[in-house]
Amino acid sequence: MPDGEWVTVSPQRAQRPWQGEESSASDSVGVSYDPDCYLCPGNTRVSGHVNAPYTPPPGHSITISLLWDRAR
Repeated sequence: MPDGEWVTVSPQRAQRPWQGEESSASDSVGVSYDPDCYLCPGNTRVSGHVNAPYTPPPGHSITISLLWDRAR
């Protein structure tokens, strides 16, 4: 390239041999609230600021369904 940058091109990427990795779906949902997490809602940060409670935006499920319908 004239500006000295490199570009990686791999046109046969989908045709590479499979490496054998398999993973199973996880049924565990993770922790929804951690009392020691300084980012979780309602917890106090080091500065003394208390995080506001989290509320999902209104219409969140409607927005996702509209986008899903358009993608089909």
